[in-house]
Amino acid sequence: MRRLVLAILGLVAGLLLVEIAFQFVVRSDADGQRWLGRYELVPRKLPLQRLVDRLGDLETPASVLRPDPDLGWVPRPGARSRDGRESIDEDGFRRGGRGPLDAEEPLRIV
Repeated sequence: MRRLVLAILGLVAGLLLVEIAFQFVVRSDADGQRWLGRYELVPRKLPLQRLVDRLGDLETPASVLRPDPDLGWVPRPGARSRDGRESIDEDGFRRGGRGPLDAEEPLRIV
């Protein structure tokens, strides 16, 4: 009987030590999601804080997109992305980090 009690106490102490070790190793992000290294632990949580931050970025005048009542979001004329790789011309068309098309460049229709 005594061996059984010692085995149960040893098991409980071992599980307690594992729990304490995980508390030091596992990290939480702003959304409350827990991570073990680069692996996301279950149960997974919605990235609400990242969504709120992204929506806040869209509301600034520096955003490439602007709200539209009919389409949702449309390109903001004259805007440029943060990394400078994309820009929107005054007509609302995307340009891949370059200026307007040269007259000598062939017209491409996609």
